Amino acid sequence: MKRMMILAAAIVIGSCATNDYDDPAPPPERSRAAARVAGGLEIMPPQNWWRDDTIAGPVNLRSEQFSALDKIGADQGEPIVQLERDSAAAVRDVRAALDADPAVSDDIVAAGDRLRTLRDTLFDRQVRMLAAERQVLTREQWQRLEDQLQSRTQRNRGNQYPRGGRGGRGGWGGRRPGWPG
Repeated sequence: MKRMMILAAAIVIGSCATNDYDDPAPPPERSRAAARVAGGLEIMPPQNWWRDDTIAGPVNLRSEQFSALDKIGADQGEPIVQLERDSAAAVRDVRAALDADPAVSDDIVAAGDRLRTLRDTLFDRQVRMLAAERQVLTREQWQRLEDQLQSRTQRNRGNQYPRGGRGGRGGWGGRRPGWPG
């Protein structure tokens, strides 16, 4: 009988000592950079990257290069942002057509075609902007830019979740310096 009590106590203590810190945390919301990766152009630098000292500093841009990149950003940046917004709206249209009751095949196909056209146009614009930016940079500068983007991606992967993981069943546990909560 005494052994059964000890065994029962060990099971209770063991079950109380488990936690869900080892459970995977929910994925963070997709960022625009993640959306670019999903769109197939993971080599695309962020919008106005030359204004971010952590990226542009090691590239060592000359003043005429900086001016040329500003002109490229002004000419092509806003249409890209607008196409990204339009693509998000087109995704909502596809979802709405799929959720309709009754679902209409022609509506779903039309919404999908609009989304494909917008994404194709967006991809073309992004490639043109990338090509224009590459023309401004020397080979060495381009390599430094790629290195900065690569190290930034690796840093972001390492800092995806706040320290402490998920606490309990609801919300985030632990506290990261500089984070609210």
